[in-house]
Amino acid sequence: MPIRITGLNSGLDTEMIISALVSSYNYKTEKYKKAQTKLSWKQDAWKELNTKIYSLYNSVGNLRFSGAYNLKSTTVSDSTKVSVSAGTNSINGSYSVQVTSLAKSGYLTGGRLETGTTESTKLSELGISETEKFMGSGSFSVTIGGKTTDISVDDNTTVKEVVTKLQEAGVNASYDATNRRIFVSAKETGKENDFSLVAADEGGAKALAALGLSVASDANTEQYKTLAAYDGLDITAIVAQKDAAKTSNESLKSQNANYKSAVDYANAAKGIATIEAKGTAEEYALLKDLVSKGSLENVYVDKDGNIVESPDDTTDLTAASDRLDELAATFGFTKEVEKEETDADGNKTTVNETVTDKDAITAFKKNLDTVSGIAEQAKDNADLQGLLADVDTAVGAGTADAKISEYQAAVAANDQTIAANDKVLAENPLVTAGMTTDQIAAFEEKVAYAVGVQNGTNAVSNYKTANRVDGSDAVIYVNGAEYTGTTNTFSINGMSFTASGVTSETYDASEATAVNVTVNTDVQGLYDKVKDFLTQYNALINEMTKLYNAESSKGYEPLTDDEKEAMSESEVEKWEAKIKDSLLRRDDTLSGIISSMTNAMAKGVSVNGKNYYLSNFGIKTLGYFNAAKNEQNAFHIDGDEDDVNTAGNADKLMAAISEDPDTVVSFMQGLAKNLYESVDSRMKSTSLSSIYTVYNDKEMASEYSDYTSLITKWQERLEQQEEYYYQKFAAMETALSKLNSQTSSLTGLFG
Repeated sequence: MPIRITGLNSGLDTEMIISALVSSYNYKTEKYKKAQTKLSWKQDAWKELNTKIYSLYNSVGNLRFSGAYNLKSTTVSDSTKVSVSAGTNSINGSYSVQVTSLAKSGYLTGGRLETGTTESTKLSELGISETEKFMGSGSFSVTIGGKTTDISVDDNTTVKEVVTKLQEAGVNASYDATNRRIFVSAKETGKENDFSLVAADEGGAKALAALGLSVASDANTEQYKTLAAYDGLDITAIVAQKDAAKTSNESLKSQNANYKSAVDYANAAKGIATIEAKGTAEEYALLKDLVSKGSLENVYVDKDGNIVESPDDTTDLTAASDRLDELAATFGFTKEVEKEETDADGNKTTVNETVTDKDAITAFKKNLDTVSGIAEQAKDNADLQGLLADVDTAVGAGTADAKISEYQAAVAANDQTIAANDKVLAENPLVTAGMTTDQIAAFEEKVAYAVGVQNGTNAVSNYKTANRVDGSDAVIYVNGAEYTGTTNTFSINGMSFTASGVTSETYDASEATAVNVTVNTDVQGLYDKVKDFLTQYNALINEMTKLYNAESSKGYEPLTDDEKEAMSESEVEKWEAKIKDSLLRRDDTLSGIISSMTNAMAKGVSVNGKNYYLSNFGIKTLGYFNAAKNEQNAFHIDGDEDDVNTAGNADKLMAAISEDPDTVVSFMQGLAKNLYESVDSRMKSTSLSSIYTVYNDKEMASEYSDYTSLITKWQERLEQQEEYYYQKFAAMETALSKLNSQTSSLTGLFG
């Protein structure tokens, strides 16, 4: 900006005069600057609010799915031995858990090698004496899970190359130069994931010894024994024998499964027949219908014999109760219990009372379900269908027990054959079908060497002490049932059990060493989930309501730099806060969002054919006149001890969760879906707004850019006008200077 010295001749305050002359241009510039500043503040206000809306959007998005609700809680008597997490599908109850073995990975710590051994050391350089140093070539094999990898080495093979080949074979391997040991371990825990390290020839045996890796282990010994056992045998015959045993077992195990299902069916059908014979066909049909509805206590039979699940004012409950009692007595679903009564004088007597035998009803229902389930299972199994037909005939003839004994005997006979086949398979673990002639020849070479190892003729001194830990499986017992796994984590019936310590070396039927696990519905957890959601919703809806109802800031505009200089910092802050607090006052977009969210929360949700609302669970607003300012849209939970407005009311939500958590979860999923969809519909990308944005951010950005152009335009006009007037005044000053000079000259002449 040029430096100007004005008014020297005229004595006029040129700066002030020009400023006044261009004030209209300056006004326009400042006007657009203030408008742009206000728009910027509004953008910031929307960005902040949009972030909170998007956070709620994500939260309710998760709440649409059952996995978001932790319905189960567990207690474990000894968490140092077992930890348990219960999924939503796990069954409430008590579980006894015993751990007899933990899963471990196979691990080999190699013997200490010679001083100075590095990764670059060759096998020909390893050995206690010159005569024991590795000379020539050889091979050994690594077997993991039935897959064998052969590793060939010679004098020039380095320690690093051996480690690399072990890694490529599928084990973890490394060389510790500080301790001069090779470490080898299985990549996974469990016996089937363990590895064996076996020499294929004398050179391979020497190589393993030189590397400090020759050590006895269950895995190695079994592989050597297996190889040795085949010496001189017909490999092809062994393969055929194995395949025959495998095919036989598959067939026999399938038969046994059918026999066992038929036995279960027979026992259940026998129990059903015993009950059915106690009443008329009509009474039995009514009994089955009642039990299928739940139990004799959860349904009603009216005076006309009709089943009523939800009695109304017209239902004769006395007659219904009498009819249920008759059915229970007819079919033996009652039992005598002692009851203490007190007469008018306070005397206590013990009398017998006839009550419904819930256990008998449960057993009957279980038998019905068993028969139905096995019959369904037999649809695609002709063999099982035939067995069930024979059972039905036997039950009708009263010979069910004989048929059960017949099937159990057949299972026992099959088990003996299966055990014999398993022995054949166990003795042939390395032989696989489809071996080529070359593979068989190579196999026989290994057999010959293995025989030598077993007989001691090919034995190599193990002069470097190595340590071997064999891989093992985890074994746990849950309620007496054994589970074996390659890892310490078991997924059983919707629960995850993780073993971390052994409770006893063997299973203890008395459960003296058992860890007790209890699974219950997590009532408090579900309650807190609902409360947390409402807390987040209330905070957001209250803030939006406050922003919409904010006081007017009419007459307040953003301050210019000159205006700020004339005020204190606190005055500037208060001035700007007045404007910022009212930026979204009566905003149509904000009004639409509030309306969408409140309407979604007011919608009913259908659960099992019945509509539920928040009010059904004691959740409602306080009403326009009772709620605090700008909190009329917030929801309160009756009985919530943290809410002074409703703490004294009956806690319907907690009661509903305790009685029927599934209904509460289904309702919350539906409510979350309604709210999610209402917000999602306003977060679609349009020509005016971006995706996941509820306000017109694109439009505001364009408007901001327009203001920038206008400010630049009027700034340029302002500068042009200022330059124009400065030139005019400069010309005037020049003319006055000449006039003054001429006047001085004339004055001098007339001295």
